[in-house]
Formats: sequence, C-alpha cells, structure tokens
Amino acid sequence: MPISEPILATSADGPAIALLHRRSTEETGLSHLVLAHADPSEWAAYSSASIALSVSRKFNRYLVVKDTETGEIISYANWVVPHSEAEAEEEEREFGEKVMRLREEGQLPARPGGINMELDQIFQAEIARLRSVLGEGEARRRVFLCDNLATDPKHRRRGAASKLMRWPFEQADREGLACYLDTDPHGPAISLYERLGFVAVSERLEIDLTKYGGKGIHYHVGMIREPVGKESGPT
Repeated sequence: MPISEPILATSADGPAIALLHRRSTEETGLSHLVLAHADPSEWAAYSSASIALSVSRKFNRYLVVKDTETGEIISYANWVVPHSEAEAEEEEREFGEKVMRLREEGQLPARPGGINMELDQIFQAEIARLRSVLGEGEARRRVFLCDNLATDPKHRRRGAASKLMRWPFEQADREGLACYLDTDPHGPAISLYERLGFVAVSERLEIDLTKYGGKGIHYHVGMIREPVGKESGPT
C-alpha cells in the first residue's frame, strides 16, 4: 500500500501521534518502567493534550506520514529547526506562560500519578548531557535536531521513517548545517540512521534498569549527520 510524503501535523493529530508513540515504545524497557503504574486512560489524555500543544511550538516541526488508502498516521517525527539560545529562552518563557494559563483555565489535563519521576528525570538529564556535545549557550551549534521519531510496529519497513529523517537534509546541506539525534544504539532504527550518514559523536548513556525493577541496561547515544558538500563546524 502506498504512503504519503511527510505532512506537517496539526494540533488535531495529537491523539493519533500520542497513540503511535505509545505503541512504538511498548517494547522499550525504560518507557515501560516510567509508565508502569500510570493509569493508561489518564496518560492517554495527558499525552494527547501535551503533544497537541507541542505541535504549535515555534521551532517544532511535527511531521507525519500516512497510509494513503486508510488515512492512518503510521509514522511521525518532531524536528526542531535551528535557532539561537536567546530565541530558545524567549520561546520557552512564552510557552511556559501559555501552559500555566491553560492549566488555570482547566484546558490542560494534569500529569497523571503513578509515573516513575525519578527514572524519567534521570533519563532527561542524561539526554541533556548527550546533547551537550553540540556546545553550550550562544556557542551551541545550530542544527536540525530530531527530538522524536516513531513508527507503528506493524507498519515498519515501508519507508516512512526514511522519508521523515530525510526531511531537513536538502535545507541543512544548502545552509551548511548538521542534523542531530539521540537513540538506542541497539534499537530497530540504528541501521537506518547509519545509512543516512549519522555517526556516533558522544559517549553512550547507560542507565541500570535493575535499580527500578527492570532488567538490563538502557543505552542511548548521540549521532550527527554533517552537511554534505559543506565544511562542517559551528555556525
């Protein structure tokens, strides 16, 4: 069955993207442990509303690929487009004020209980550490950053993820900018990233899941695709 080219998502796609993300991470030990005791319906409502709100953020570009026969969203990515540290701080402040206002007006569901906040916060801190390879403050490299990529497991190997990953390449190469992502080096997408020119650029993150009732070690690594035909380096 044919699939679409990447399409910019709208806030109305929030529930479908949230469901897709949940399906794609069910096989991940860390995600399961973070949400193991959260009420599924409460989490679905919260994550749907959060993604719908995130779609409207100034530097986010949520993209979806659909099955053209059914109209079902089968894969999505969130690319964060290049911006300065000052622009990021201003947008973060404005977005924070918007979230507070929506919560006060009862338009944004509260984060459900039962989430393993300790593990979630450790993971987020480690992701920030991985991304420090891009630099800090105004010296930080301007890159296209893939913040999330997920494909419905039953629709893998149809080329949707490849289309989403290639989305910024033409502009990035033209402007001499790199593309960055972080991922599980043992995950199903690692071979795709390597084929597209991404190489590991950081020490890998390691979280011992046995400390949180799980099994084994969760790994993550930062990867960069340098612009093709341009000198690499900070811009």
